Amino acid sequence: MAIPPALDPGLPPFAQLLRRHRSRVGLTQRELADLSTVSVRAIRDLEQGRALRPRPDTVRLIAEGLRLGSRARHDLEVAADPDRRAEVDAAAAVPPTALAAQVGRDLETGALAAELAGGCRLATVVGLPGVGKTRFAAAVAGVLHARMPVLWAGPDGTPLRDPRLAGLVTAWSTAVRTGGRADDDLAEVVGARAALVVLDGIDGPVRGDGVLRLLADCPGVRVLITAPAPCGLAGERVFLLSGLEPADGARLLLAGHPGAADPVDVDRLCHSLDGLPAALAAVGSWLSVYPLAELAATDPACLLDDTLLRALAGAAEPYRRVLESLPPRFGPSADTGRLLRDLLQRGLVRPVETETGRSFTVSPLIRSVLAAAPPTP
Repeated sequence: MAIPPALDPGLPPFAQLLRRHRSRVGLTQRELADLSTVSVRAIRDLEQGRALRPRPDTVRLIAEGLRLGSRARHDLEVAADPDRRAEVDAAAAVPPTALAAQVGRDLETGALAAELAGGCRLATVVGLPGVGKTRFAAAVAGVLHARMPVLWAGPDGTPLRDPRLAGLVTAWSTAVRTGGRADDDLAEVVGARAALVVLDGIDGPVRGDGVLRLLADCPGVRVLITAPAPCGLAGERVFLLSGLEPADGARLLLAGHPGAADPVDVDRLCHSLDGLPAALAAVGSWLSVYPLAELAATDPACLLDDTLLRALAGAAEPYRRVLESLPPRFGPSADTGRLLRDLLQRGLVRPVETETGRSFTVSPLIRSVLAAAPPTP
């Protein structure tokens, strides 16, 4: 059986895209020709791969005839001119699509977005594993995308649809993450445009000169990083992402399990899990097996999945001795101020407001995780 032209892997990308879009909207070649004012012969030659370089005006007319959205139009334009120089296209440079809505954090999202839209050019979102740094960065990027393109670089690649721009962003991100030489190709493409560059999932040292040179060469660029701890870069704004507020934590914990719930048990669970979204979701999944009261009385570390448990234990392990020796409430001293700041910025301890002033406490979830996880030899 003959392979339809749109599925023939030997056809050029533009021919495949054009046939796919035309079939999707249910148009014949004649109907598309009437809507686009491009001749039937030209459309037939393009779909059969006989015409390889359609003019930009032809691509525009066809896209309008097909009523393509901005991203589909961009893909068609890229396929039509495979040698064109990479460009920063606001329609194609978007943050990754979130599979679920962010719970809470509206104030934090708006605050950081406003800072990045204003004078802040470099910000790092820090916090415990499972606190939702990536999801939060995507929400911030979603707000800013109305003003500027978003060049997202995660540990597994980028959602950018332009292969040339994606290659430049990935190469720059890899160099910054691994300590390689970060070239100036991305800066040349961005130029003086406004753009948000997101470095998501940093888990080690960052090559700061690559980040700072991009900021220096591109005055409209903002850089947003997600990492377990500050990167130590000049001008870095550290944004600590803490656990959810009690009401938001309860909503996430009970998602998918509507009905009456004892507020005392809910509050106890949210507190013991430090409002950590990943922990709340993990424990909430047990509600289909055990009653809420039983879960509230269980050591929270026993309810976490192995991946989250290992990640939390790994974050706390370098500070195990200190964390295990700290009392339930403690304050800073001349000798421990720097250490306390590091623990706070990693989410391992949290402030507690009392009538006599501010004190600090180790996260109850971290205490539970350390008790459950043996020390690293």
